[in-house]
Amino acid sequence: MENVILYGAGSDLEKILVMIKELDVCPVCIVDKDAGKIGKTISGLLVAGPKAIKEHDVKTIIITSSFFDCVYQNIQEIIKDIFSGGGYQVLVAPYAWLMLVNVRYDQALLDSAKKFVNENRNKILEIYDTRDKKTKEILSFILRARAEGRYAFYEYTTVAGMQNTEGYFYEGELSHLDAFTFADCGAYTGDTFESIYGMYAGKLKKYYAYEPSEKNFKRLKRNAASLVNDVTCICVQKAIGDFNKMVTMGKCDGDFGVLDGADSREDTELVEMVSLDSEQIRPEGKLVIKIDAEGAEMDILRGAVHTIRKYSPYMAVCVYHRVSDILKLPEFFIEQGLSYRFLLRSGIHTHLLAIPME
Repeated sequence: MENVILYGAGSDLEKILVMIKELDVCPVCIVDKDAGKIGKTISGLLVAGPKAIKEHDVKTIIITSSFFDCVYQNIQEIIKDIFSGGGYQVLVAPYAWLMLVNVRYDQALLDSAKKFVNENRNKILEIYDTRDKKTKEILSFILRARAEGRYAFYEYTTVAGMQNTEGYFYEGELSHLDAFTFADCGAYTGDTFESIYGMYAGKLKKYYAYEPSEKNFKRLKRNAASLVNDVTCICVQKAIGDFNKMVTMGKCDGDFGVLDGADSREDTELVEMVSLDSEQIRPEGKLVIKIDAEGAEMDILRGAVHTIRKYSPYMAVCVYHRVSDILKLPEFFIEQGLSYRFLLRSGIHTHLLAIPME
């Protein structure tokens, strides 16, 4: 059994510990830069500072964080000779990043993912524009990882650069627009607003933010008010879905919620859900929509068909929450007669980039 060091004591660690139990490895410690975590014990493993890498006679490091590009840079700073005789092997666990959240990590999930890929590989490859280099790279890796049907770790060099960016439209896809309105379905605390404004200041004219969680909504309003004063901000404490009703939301780690999750979670709240069509958004300039809703993306699309048909918005829709979303979400556009080009972008939120054919 090989000894390994785990780097990262964040929220991804629990998922990856499940993966590690299936492998012939023995973690000796967990490393993290956060001083608030150092000295704690997780699953019987001590959390130590980064210097512990040099203190252990262990040559394999598994990055247990979604931000594996940043962590890798930290490791390079700690071990300057990592590729010049140091003999260290750095692995990542991208399965947790590529899929999924709010699911049970077990063999049934792995089998389901493998079956879906094997049955739909050609459809998936045909529906995306693989002339786009990044789309081809990301899609190839996702299909490879899911088709293995097992928990696997990969050399960092295999996925280098695929995870360094968090956000949407981060390659200037909206730069040609003179002005646009951003509808944020799953706005969280306004992190997407902050990044979009930073990239497209002067072009962003109006921001609609939909966030059902009371805790997150309070932070969202504060952040939106403090960030800028030249954008019209409409913050709405509602969930977006396929039709209007009251739903329960089960909390996940205190921040992220799962609609109708009351049966499995003690901490819940009743929230109002509306369709995007019923909101009658009035865009200034081009409409841009982002959807990150912990697995409810398809419901939101169903309730936004008229809005999409009317405005042909640029869209970023997360595809990492459910096994079938990587195919079913772009297929929905086609089934509705909507003319779009489909790309993939990675980062912390692997998402479909739907570009209107204008």
